[in-house]
Amino acid sequence: MYYKWKSKHGGMEASDIRRLRDLEAENALLKRMVAYLSLENETLKDVTSSFNHSRKTILCSIHDFTRHSSHCKSPIVSSIQTTSESDYLADIIFNYMNILFQNISDFLIF
Repeated sequence: MYYKWKSKHGGMEASDIRRLRDLEAENALLKRMVAYLSLENETLKDVTSSFNHSRKTILCSIHDFTRHSSHCKSPIVSSIQTTSESDYLADIIFNYMNILFQNISDFLIF
């Protein structure tokens, strides 16, 4: 056991070993963040693949679709949200977001 440690950490001082541990912990955190963002990206791709792309697209953030139209500042987004299609779309996005955040919270342990 000692020889494995010496071959890995031989010639390092205690401060170098502490820094190595900190960097390894930071690396693990960054890997979890990449996994989180990859999962979120994949979920958003699944959601957007079900859209009808032949219609005119109005750019809005996901937050605009999940808010109620009475709280929305933009009249364009408010008019979109009054249609049953946009309500259906908001429900789909909101449900996917809940599933995504639930899966991510189960996956990530900080």
